[in-house]
Amino acid sequence: MRLLCLDIGNTRIKAAVFQDGQYESGITLNKNDDVRILQITFEQWISNKNIKHVAYADVGFKENERLAFLTNFTECVVWEVSTKYKTPFRVLYKTPETLGIDRLCAVAGAYSEYSGSPLLVIDAGTAITYDYMNEHEEYLGGAISPGMELKFKSLNEYTSKLPLVNFNENFPFIGQSTEESIRTGVQSTSIAEMEGMIARFQVLSCKPLKVILTGGNADFFSKYITFPHEINSNLVLKGIDFLVRYNLQ
Repeated sequence: MRLLCLDIGNTRIKAAVFQDGQYESGITLNKNDDVRILQITFEQWISNKNIKHVAYADVGFKENERLAFLTNFTECVVWEVSTKYKTPFRVLYKTPETLGIDRLCAVAGAYSEYSGSPLLVIDAGTAITYDYMNEHEEYLGGAISPGMELKFKSLNEYTSKLPLVNFNENFPFIGQSTEESIRTGVQSTSIAEMEGMIARFQVLSCKPLKVILTGGNADFFSKYITFPHEINSNLVLKGIDFLVRYNLQ
């Protein structure tokens, strides 16, 4: 089965085509792009790639009427992947109805490729999420913290004089101006947070912990995280494909 998967995040729409579970091709679009461009792009994909099945996971686009067309591909079978989908692993999250579907899909994607070890999935985007599955294939939950962009914005919005500073790959260890101090404070503490969280989750595991980074800032964190890890930029999309095929079977 060829399946078009859509990962609709807070700022981006990632799309990929999978053929029987194998990744074929993908694109990334800004969710705030002109709606006509978005619609034409996906209609062309569906036509050119002979797509008959579409699945999407979103973190709230239903409130955005601009994207309503995503559920109206009349020539396709369309699924909305939700936390009600069955999984081959146990979900022990206490409030599954509030669990972000992007988190569940990321865990499912990691499970499909790395099962057999305790897993820590870190999605570094608008928020940074940590999701943990133990060696018994039980998803226990994790943690959510502000991503770097949110930290930069909050320092500007909730103080009277601090400027809005943007992310930059090059940042000093010691800031020698207010801008540098904000940048190194946000970026260095985000790295330290991630390293500390990985260490805490490793303590929970009886076997070596498998750490997978995904999300828009995964490449940045990967340069500084000393714990062994892998980057999988299509983890949520992989999880969408995996959950759809699992539930159809």
